[in-house]
Amino acid sequence: MRLFRHFAQSHPQCSGAYLPTLRSFHMKFSLPSPGFLLRSRYLVFSHLKNMPLLGTQHLQKHRELRLAHLALSVMTMGYTWQEGENNTVEMLPHNLAVPYWEVSQRLGLPPILTHADAVLANWRKKNPEGPFDMENLELLLSLPGGDSVRGFFMVTLLVELAAVPALRNIPTVINGVRCGETEAVARALEDISQSIQDMTDALKLMHVYVEPSVFYGIMRIYLSGWKDNPSMPNGLVYEGVQIEPMEYSGGSAAQSSLLHCFDELLGVKHEAKSSAFLTRMRDYMPPEHKQLIQDISSQPSLKNFVQQQDSERLNQAFQHCVTKLLHLRNYHINVVSRFITVPAARARQLRDRSQDSEGEMISRAPTALEERGTGGSGIMTFLKTVRDQTKDAFLPERRTEMNHQS
Repeated sequence: MRLFRHFAQSHPQCSGAYLPTLRSFHMKFSLPSPGFLLRSRYLVFSHLKNMPLLGTQHLQKHRELRLAHLALSVMTMGYTWQEGENNTVEMLPHNLAVPYWEVSQRLGLPPILTHADAVLANWRKKNPEGPFDMENLELLLSLPGGDSVRGFFMVTLLVELAAVPALRNIPTVINGVRCGETEAVARALEDISQSIQDMTDALKLMHVYVEPSVFYGIMRIYLSGWKDNPSMPNGLVYEGVQIEPMEYSGGSAAQSSLLHCFDELLGVKHEAKSSAFLTRMRDYMPPEHKQLIQDISSQPSLKNFVQQQDSERLNQAFQHCVTKLLHLRNYHINVVSRFITVPAARARQLRDRSQDSEGEMISRAPTALEERGTGGSGIMTFLKTVRDQTKDAFLPERRTEMNHQS
């Protein structure tokens, strides 16, 4: 709430007005091309044990810390998973663990590769004056998997970019609800609906730029964590930090703040198990992103406001938002099916009789993750449950219609 307060002065006619700025939440979602630390796209992971202890005292700016966290995360994932799921390490050497922990503590992020690292802080424009599109974007640091790694992270970044207009309109919705400005809320919701549709359209590029067999057979293990993962049931010891092993979840789309913001705005309520996982994933976000979600959740109910107004335009705009969010979640399920569920079934068939390079690649994929996401969730059950709970956000007449269709 304190982050919204200073904007009330811009609406003196409405004493309850709150209009947050995304700048307060570090919602730029990106970093420029760095000129230091790491320039190589690939790291020689076997040399990490002999790496000198890196000091962090000269890292002062937020962008420097974010870049350091990205670099240390990539090195950690490579070191941990370089031998696959059957020969995982039990300890991260102190020359990597200590600076990683120090940088993580300063940023409020966990010492593992997160969505905020791999996607939000891992890009540059080839031509700084050029467009923000796939042809003009490249990774700062990569993982095994070739062009599919770039495709996976850059398409995900474009999904984030498509959400920017929606995020910018959330303060307008909150302010409109507080001030009773029905038309302003309706217009903002219409813009949010279009933005969510643009997110779905951006996600469709995953089929163009990412090869399912590469994602499943090569990339996916490097996004995995050491919590709820049978390959590392005891977690990982961060040498020089503490003696006991620590457990952290791997990368997950649930670590993006976008859908959390939409759920809080539209009043989507998740069942206990899904809610617990989503809440835990907020600890893997930059603290400012987590704070934004919490601040949205503390505002007066948009859904109640819509139901109290006699406005067909407002009703339709709200319903359209929920519909677009539902469609996005349905499409995400289709993507996960193509890139995880189908390859997992093929891997089980080809495990003992690799017939071609694609089959060999898939059959080498970690068996521990066949039914789970890299974040540790039972992925299809989780996604379908979250999708189904989204339907309950509809206004009563539309919810009844959706239930009949189900």
